[in-house]
Amino acid sequence: MKRVLILLMAALAVSGFASNAEERIAEAEKFFREGLDLMKTDASASAAAFEKSEALYRASAAEFPNAAVYLCLGNTAFLRHDFPKAVYYYRQSQSFRDNASVRTALNAARLRLNEEIEVPIQVKIFETVFFPHYRIPFSVRAAVLPLLLFGLSLIAASALIHGGWGRKKAAAVVVAFLLAADFLSVTVTAAEKTFRREGVILTETEGRSGNHLAYDAAYLRPIPAGSEVRVIDERFGWLQIVLRDRSRCWVPKEAVSLIGDSPQ
Repeated sequence: MKRVLILLMAALAVSGFASNAEERIAEAEKFFREGLDLMKTDASASAAAFEKSEALYRASAAEFPNAAVYLCLGNTAFLRHDFPKAVYYYRQSQSFRDNASVRTALNAARLRLNEEIEVPIQVKIFETVFFPHYRIPFSVRAAVLPLLLFGLSLIAASALIHGGWGRKKAAAVVVAFLLAADFLSVTVTAAEKTFRREGVILTETEGRSGNHLAYDAAYLRPIPAGSEVRVIDERFGWLQIVLRDRSRCWVPKEAVSLIGDSPQ
């Protein structure tokens, strides 16, 4: 009987917790709609409503991080014209579920940033040649793996049972090549997700050639807000990052909002 009472109390507590989360989301949506309604008539009131909405969504993301709530956070930041933070939130959403709507929103926020980092031509060529690895979402590439393996097994089984290795052998070679390429792509991406973290710089930051303020600036100008980076090393409160143009520098750890951490 005592165990039943404990389980019942736990269920009620979880139910109350979920109810509070739903109420918070509903209130965040209410302020978001209010901000939209006020955009053309009262810009300051609209911005205030969006800020309240963002605060509520951020609290929800801290408790129940998921793609939908980060997408809503990105939308509120975008409408407040805080495009670096919008990029950060959209990237957070993308880390949970990468789909066309998130990528469209992310690209829209990127286009609104003040400065676009030019990617070297050799990098563009490399990414064009290996288009599937860089443009097809990881979830899609991972889902295709068992399908390719199943297809290869069917071709091999058919050849063994019915014979006629001519065309089937050519098809098996093609499918095997696609399987190997997809497996390599998925493995590389999985390794990068495991060992290398990504993040966004939310405020303009000076990149340095070493992990201390005594080192010279790595660039003529500070790294602009909204820059997406990959972290490759950490020392004494500093992070070594790789920018989109593949150049490297060091920045203070607090300058980078890491994807997967609690919302900033």
